[in-house]
Amino acid sequence: MNFISLEYFILLVLAVTASRILKPKLAVWAVLLASLVFYGWGYPAYLILLLGVGTLAWTGGVAVERWRSPIVLWALIITALVPLFYFKYLGFSITTFNDIATLFGAPAQTGSYMAAITLPLGISFFTFQAISYVMDVYRREISAERSPVTFMLFKAFFPQLVAGPIERAPHLIPQLKALGTAQQPPLDLATPGFQILKGLLIKFVIADNMAGPVAILFASAATRTPADMLLASYFFSIQIYCDFYGYTMIALGSAKLFGVDLINNFNHPYYAPNIQQFWRRWHISLMLWFRDYVYVPLGGNRRGRIILIRNVLIVMTLTALWHGANYTFLIWGLGHGALLMLHRLFGWARQQIKLPSLGIIGSILGTLLTFHAVTALWIFFRAPDLATAIVVLSKIATLPLSGWHVTLPNYSFYLGVGALFVVFSLADYLSTIESRLAASALPIQAAAIASVLLLTYAGPFADVQFIYFQF
Repeated sequence: MNFISLEYFILLVLAVTASRILKPKLAVWAVLLASLVFYGWGYPAYLILLLGVGTLAWTGGVAVERWRSPIVLWALIITALVPLFYFKYLGFSITTFNDIATLFGAPAQTGSYMAAITLPLGISFFTFQAISYVMDVYRREISAERSPVTFMLFKAFFPQLVAGPIERAPHLIPQLKALGTAQQPPLDLATPGFQILKGLLIKFVIADNMAGPVAILFASAATRTPADMLLASYFFSIQIYCDFYGYTMIALGSAKLFGVDLINNFNHPYYAPNIQQFWRRWHISLMLWFRDYVYVPLGGNRRGRIILIRNVLIVMTLTALWHGANYTFLIWGLGHGALLMLHRLFGWARQQIKLPSLGIIGSILGTLLTFHAVTALWIFFRAPDLATAIVVLSKIATLPLSGWHVTLPNYSFYLGVGALFVVFSLADYLSTIESRLAASALPIQAAAIASVLLLTYAGPFADVQFIYFQF
């Protein structure tokens, strides 16, 4: 079920109403039912997977709390990872094995592996959430949840189910237990309403408009001009930013209607002055997950620079594979790992030679450099294969010699959408738009709502799935 569909908003209204008027136990059941309907809307069979992983984590939490055995913990983690490996990585593993075998003289294998299997929506998100839960119980950071209904709602709470944020039990479960009780915060329509409207605007009007030319240009990269491919790289950079930001705003606003505050998963990452700050602002919950359950247990930055660099590369490789089982994702992740290492090395060198700070000029230059480095690596993220990514990059490299010639029809319209993104994102960065609107007078709020509704007519009127739903 798409976040910007009529079905979703009907489901949201019914679930919020039930959570406010029913008694606590019935409220939890009602929101859980709505969550299961949301997830099973397109592929009901995958409800079995969601419920199976949830049951494993719930029973595993009780078992880990009782015995606190590393053997039990690792058995649970490995079992939880089995479905993820099967659906997401088995085909890639077979392909990689065959590629390596071919290098050593084995005959090339043809055919498509796992072609008939559809990747379950959000499988990486709810698998990582299950792993963090049993690890938190093992570390005694939280007691095991005894209610299977409350725990299953924690696993399936639909505003964050398929694309995050990756919520932790200590933060989310107490808020879900407050449904239908006096502890549930009063219903606030203004702030979450404007969050949802903002998400609708940047997803439907900006991201979805960019999706069309991006798909066309990447699909025909070999026959396009260098100027076309430069536009494609910028357009995708805008698309993925607004797609993920739009989802985040709708998720935060939807949860807020239940009185639930989700982790903010997105904090204007394109305004980061360096690559380290970018990753502290992009997909915040995922990077916190890797920090707490991979980076710190490996030693973090406490065991010298070589170990630190190793740990950064491990985390970025896992981040790449989390996003997708493909060589392009691996290069994207390792590219970011290399940028993070260069940033660290520059910081160490700067301390040694005591370079002065460049102040605001340095911040602006750092932001521009970071944005363009991230945009260049997005090409590998978006390209269907390495050959396409190389074609796109090689064509962009020849732009100074080839001149500005664009073959994309109506590209001036898309440049206008890009200009709208720049203006909107800068205004939002300088002053959070939904907070100001929520505190403004009713005529201003009404004008803002009318403006957003009118702007939606500039959208493509096509069902463009959220990019992060595939992860």
